[in-house]
Amino acid sequence: MKGKLIFELICGLLIVLFVYTGLNKFTDHSFFSSQLSLYPLLKAAPNFFSLLIPAAELFISVLLFLPPTRAMGLIASSGILIVFTAYLCFMTLSGKNLPCSCGGVLTSMTWGEHIVFNSAFIMLGIAGIFLSRKFKAHVAEKE
Repeated sequence: MKGKLIFELICGLLIVLFVYTGLNKFTDHSFFSSQLSLYPLLKAAPNFFSLLIPAAELFISVLLFLPPTRAMGLIASSGILIVFTAYLCFMTLSGKNLPCSCGGVLTSMTWGEHIVFNSAFIMLGIAGIFLSRKFKAHVAEKE
């Protein structure tokens, strides 16, 4: 019972994170797109990425919300957070002083703070993946 509550909490936190960031990026799409045009690896197609990233975040939120697709949502959320964090590390190591384009309160974080923040959510996602596998194994044993 306690594990199920933790699992639900993890999914809920990830849903809040991705809905918040996805909607924020869509709400201020022109700002987000202009920010992406400054980034070395994304400047070739900022309009494409400015639509793809928030759409992916909202899609992942839907996966996390629906019980049959939660495991897939946890894998997708962990994966996208790992990609975002790797990019943040790349930007930090490059020495470029670019603004964060995440939107909302996350914009006020330093690159280092954002890496720690994302790492915490990556750990939550991975914990959620293990919990979902544990629940599937437990259900299979009862059948």
